[in-house]
Amino acid sequence: MDNSTLSALAEIRKHLVLQAKFNNQIKNIYPDSYVYAIRKSVHPIFEEEILDNFGDEKEKLALHPFSQIYSISYNQVNEVNLFLNEKRNDEKDIKFKDLEEHYKNRWNVTDIQDCLIKICRYLYLSDALDKAFWNSLILNHRVEILQINKDFKISEVFPFLNS
Repeated sequence: MDNSTLSALAEIRKHLVLQAKFNNQIKNIYPDSYVYAIRKSVHPIFEEEILDNFGDEKEKLALHPFSQIYSISYNQVNEVNLFLNEKRNDEKDIKFKDLEEHYKNRWNVTDIQDCLIKICRYLYLSDALDKAFWNSLILNHRVEILQINKDFKISEVFPFLNS
């Protein structure tokens, strides 16, 4: 399948997932974390973790062809998740600025802060770590960082709505 067809199918899928949030009969079919990830182009690793049980990368790609269309990859999300879990398990205090410093030269991204905010927001919505950890991570930070541990609102994925 060529990239333009894949991109078109991914866009259709995104709109179907987002539209489901407006149908009262099926609005809870997709977790908020998944809806956020699809809208923000973050690979939703927890909702698609079943792929880990399959063989090589070619088999995984066949089962989930949209993996390559996310701006923030499976590996990036997984790496940050593992890093944050390691810090929590070691009971090491980490702040968002430490996270930025750790990743600033690791990936070829234009805006590391935006990338990490999106990853952390997805992880928060997925209940990847406890609330105390997230509160500590964002303590004494700028407003844009504080959005990580807010309750999900539909206006995050549909900015024209005021919810």
